[in-house]
Amino acid sequence: RLLGISDLKLDINGYAVSYTSNTNAHVLSPGIDQTVTFYSSNYLLVTTNTSLAHDFNFALKLLGHSRSSLFIGYRHDGLGAAYCSPPCYFGNRRIKLTECNVPELKSILSSIGSRNNDAKLHLMRDIWMHAMSEAPRSATRFVEVTTLLEMLLLPKQSAELGFRFALRLAKLSGKLGYTDPVKIFAQAKTLYAIRSKLVHSGDDHRVADYALLTYDFARRLLLLYLNTPDIFDEGALDKLCVTS
Repeated sequence: RLLGISDLKLDINGYAVSYTSNTNAHVLSPGIDQTVTFYSSNYLLVTTNTSLAHDFNFALKLLGHSRSSLFIGYRHDGLGAAYCSPPCYFGNRRIKLTECNVPELKSILSSIGSRNNDAKLHLMRDIWMHAMSEAPRSATRFVEVTTLLEMLLLPKQSAELGFRFALRLAKLSGKLGYTDPVKIFAQAKTLYAIRSKLVHSGDDHRVADYALLTYDFARRLLLLYLNTPDIFDEGALDKLCVTS
């Protein structure tokens, strides 16, 4: 009823394959290429302002790698609409909110709300949300996400960035839920090398092989940053790397 459609049919992956429009005006004129994905949306959010809607969208994209996203909203008087741009539909599955993960979503949302004045988080958030949209190419998305990783792991410029990047990620691996820091160190060195090659040459054949791993590193680091930002101070990262 909200979208002015009926008889919505979905395929096995949850995408809209057909529907009947009950209105003459198209509801998604600013983003007509996103119509089918939007009609496949699985959640409706009622909130007091668009800022909270953007916070919720950010929390959704940190909860897990999925295509679930807010896009369009309506004022209570029905006279206007607000858009959450870009529509973050990049992903292969929909988020399923259950009694098990709703508390985690609420915790993430609360942490986001408590850091409204964090300029660094705002910038990382913009990078992350754009990367989780369908707008960038795969190579561009990889550069964006690894840039985000660099912002978290290398807050100050220094020599031997690739080594420091890999060492710090390996040292943080336990806090991120990984069990093999040696393996993480090797993987981090590789993805930083891919990022460097992309920045300088615009291409690297390894992007597809390391993309999902890179996204997972970034998502887990962002969650850690939300809860314990002091870990990512330059001094704290240096101290972490000289301890056993």
